[in-house]
Amino acid sequence: MKFLPASAVTLLLLFCYWLVIRSPHFESDDAYIIYLASTWEWHRFLYVPAIYQQLSAAHLTPLTVPFYSLVQAISPFSPDAFLNTLVVLLGSWILICSAFLRSHFKLSERYIILFVVMLLSVASTGTLLSRFYTAHYLLGGIFGTASLLALSYYSRTQRSAAYLIAVALMLLALLSKEILVAILPISLIVFISDRRLAGKILATAIFAGLAYLAYRGYMLGELMGGRAAGNGLSQGLATILETLPGFLKWYASNRGLLLLALVCTLFLSPQTSLAGLTIAAMLAAPALAAPHGFSHPELHGDRLFIASDFALAATVTLSLARWRFLEHLHGHPLASTAVGTIIIASLATSLYQTHLYDTRAQDSLEYRITRTILEHEPFPTAIYLPENYPMGSMIVALKKHDPRLREVTADCFEALQWKDANNLLFDSDGQPLTREELAHRCISFDPPPTLNGEVIFDKGVLRWNIIGSDQLAAGVYFPGHAFFIGARQFEERLIRPAAGEKYKLYAHDGVRWWFSEEKEVIFR
Repeated sequence: MKFLPASAVTLLLLFCYWLVIRSPHFESDDAYIIYLASTWEWHRFLYVPAIYQQLSAAHLTPLTVPFYSLVQAISPFSPDAFLNTLVVLLGSWILICSAFLRSHFKLSERYIILFVVMLLSVASTGTLLSRFYTAHYLLGGIFGTASLLALSYYSRTQRSAAYLIAVALMLLALLSKEILVAILPISLIVFISDRRLAGKILATAIFAGLAYLAYRGYMLGELMGGRAAGNGLSQGLATILETLPGFLKWYASNRGLLLLALVCTLFLSPQTSLAGLTIAAMLAAPALAAPHGFSHPELHGDRLFIASDFALAATVTLSLARWRFLEHLHGHPLASTAVGTIIIASLATSLYQTHLYDTRAQDSLEYRITRTILEHEPFPTAIYLPENYPMGSMIVALKKHDPRLREVTADCFEALQWKDANNLLFDSDGQPLTREELAHRCISFDPPPTLNGEVIFDKGVLRWNIIGSDQLAAGVYFPGHAFFIGARQFEERLIRPAAGEKYKLYAHDGVRWWFSEEKEVIFR
C-alpha cells in the first residue's frame, strides 16, 4: 500500500498520454527492425557479428531485436501493441525509480508523487511513447535503475545475491543502450559513503566497462566508429556548435516546469541540486556522440535525454524534500493554489503538444500508406510502393508473415506486369493508383540512359559513385527492401548489407524511368 498513491498518479498521467495518442504508427526504423526480426532468429543478434552488423553500426543494440520479436509474436504488425508496451515500460521505469528514491533516500509518498509529476510534465514524453524504436532506451533505463535499487538493498543486507543481480542488471543496461555506461560511475557516486561497497563497485565498473567494450568491438568489427566515414568527430562537434541555439530553445520549451523548479532548488538546496545536476550531466554527456540529437532534437532528443530527465526530476524532488517544500506549502492556500495551477498548466501543455504531434503524424505519407495496407479488405495479393516511402522493409516482412501477399515492389515496371485485380498501388502522396494511372507515370526511356556504378561494402563503409546521364535524378534501389536511396554518391558507415544483397541502379526524369539489371553488393 505504500506506493499506491504514486502508482495511481503514474497510471493516471500515462493513461492521459495514451488517450491523446490516437494514431500510433510505425516509422522507418521500426520497419527495418521488424524486417530483421522476421529474417533471423532473435538470439543470433547477440553473438553473430555478421548478423548484428545488419542491425546498426551505432544506434541500435542487441536487445532491440528480441524486444521487437516478442511484441511481434504476441500481436504482429500492430502499432497499438507497441504503444501499449512502451507505456508499460515507461511506467515500470518510473515505479522502479520511485522505489529507489523511497528506499535509499527515505522520501515520503508525497515527494514520490512530486517526482512523477515533474518527470511526466516533460513535453517530449508523448513523442517518446509514439516512437517504438526508443524501447531500448526504456529497457536500459529499467535495468540501470533496477541495478541501483539492488545495490541499495545490498548495502543494507550484505546479501551477495543482491550484488550479483545488480551486476547482471548493469550489463543488461549496457546491452540495451551503450549511453547508459554512465550508470557505472553514477553507482560509485551514489554509494561513495560506503567505502567497502564503493570499492567493489569501482572494480565491477572497470570489469563491466572493459568487458562491454571488448564485446562491442567484437560484434561491430570494422563498423566501430560514427556514421561518417571521414572526420566524424570534428564534423559532429561542428554540427553541435552550429545548431546549439536551436537545440537549447527546444530543450527549454519542452521542460518548462522542470527547469523552473530546478532554478528554485539551486537557491533552496544548492548542494543537493549541484550533485544531482552532475549526475544528470553524466547521463546527458553521451548524447555528444550523436550530433543529430542537436541538429534535429524534435526527432531524436526525447530518447537521448530521457535518462537525464529522470535525474533532473529526482534532483528537484530531493532538493525540495530536504528543504521540506511541501510542508512549507501546507497552510498557505494561495501559494498552494499557485503551485498547483503551474503544474496543471504544464501537464496540459505537454498533453496538447502530444496531440499536435499525433495529428501531424496522421497527415504523413508513411501513416497513410501503412494504415491502408494493414487495414485493407480484402487483403492485397501485391503492393506497389512509391519512391519516397521509406518503410518498404516492413511490407516485405509482412509478405513473409502472410502468404496472401505474394509481391512487393517499388519498381513500377514490375508492378505493371501484375495481372491480379487485388493489388494496391500508391502514388508519391500515398493515394491509391489504378494500373492505368501508373502506366502513364512509368514510361521507359528511349534510348535508355547510360549509367555505371557499383555498390561496395569496404572495411565497414557502404559506398557507391554513379557516373553518367548527369541531367537525370539517379540512385540505388534495393529490391529486397523495396527501398530507394536517391544519391549518386554515397559513403557512410551505417549497416552491413546481407550476404547476396541485390540492388539496381535507377534513373528518372518526371514520368520516365529506367532500372538496371540486378547486381550483388560487392564485399571487400
